[in-house]
Amino acid sequence: MNNGKNSQFSITLSSELPSEKFYDNLYDDNKNLDLYSKDCDPVISLGYGNGVNNICKRLVKYLKTKYRPPDKGDFAYNDCILLNYWAYTRLVHIYGSRNSSKIFPAWGKLVYVWNNIISDLPDKFSHNKCKPDDNIVNHVDWEKRKQLYDYCVNYETIKKALSFYDNMCKEYYTYVDSNAPLYTYFKTQCTTPNDKCPEFYNDCEKYDPREVLKNFKCHDVMKKEKEEDAAAHALYVKEVAMRNQENHSEGASSEDYSSDPADIVQGKSQTATKLGDVLLGVVVTFMASGAIYRFTPLGNRLRANFGNKTMLRSNLYGGENVLFDYTSDSLNPYYENMGERYIGYHPT
Repeated sequence: MNNGKNSQFSITLSSELPSEKFYDNLYDDNKNLDLYSKDCDPVISLGYGNGVNNICKRLVKYLKTKYRPPDKGDFAYNDCILLNYWAYTRLVHIYGSRNSSKIFPAWGKLVYVWNNIISDLPDKFSHNKCKPDDNIVNHVDWEKRKQLYDYCVNYETIKKALSFYDNMCKEYYTYVDSNAPLYTYFKTQCTTPNDKCPEFYNDCEKYDPREVLKNFKCHDVMKKEKEEDAAAHALYVKEVAMRNQENHSEGASSEDYSSDPADIVQGKSQTATKLGDVLLGVVVTFMASGAIYRFTPLGNRLRANFGNKTMLRSNLYGGENVLFDYTSDSLNPYYENMGERYIGYHPT
């Protein structure tokens, strides 16, 4: 399924998705950032202050020169939500996802600067101001929320592109299908209105992969391929397990049982050895499954071209070069640490 042409197309497509274009533009915008240094003085005292300062200057520049309220439409996505997720994601990259003692104060400083900027805007913009999300630090599932919003922002582009690229239906299908676990997760969180449910969830419900994929021209073909791959995978794992069991059964005989104390001690050793062999067999089985994931058509579809972009970039926000494996930030709903251009494209 993955050939050079399709792979190249996937890269081209992902670069045209609205969420990724937004994040890329923020990352690449280095022009005249020094004009906004004064606004960002409050963040200089932070650890990795230079990195946070670069985030701050991009944030301030966007608020002052580029932000526009969303247009009314079928799904009028809001740049402000993307901006919040971009800034918070950058802090996570700088401090590490587990370092909340550093992330929270840094976010507080950015929110302070952010509020100062929007408070200086003319009153006519009072109802259209892009405000910081104070609650983002309280959402342990903020990554999933971001991934869901990215997908919703991108879906209309995918839908329109399908009209022109029928031959790439499988690629689009794979991307959309990779976001299905997000909907499974949020359906359990949004059974009743509460703070566990994103405010934008209702707008995104209509893009549930399990519903929209039925309208894809390649739906029947992809469904059949998935079933065949799943069956082949299950059969392969079963065969490997059976071979391991047969290998471990060989050599067993009545000599394993003896009333001689020395033999009993030896028997215990043999039992431990066999247990170790069984565990080794389990490891081999999982390794075989990993090989399938990486080297077979099923693995190709699971990884989906959208989620395989790995790049080495200079970390403009302070620190050494970092190897980023980014999906979205759009095409991979479940990854612990996001890339520089956080676009999640790989399934869990």
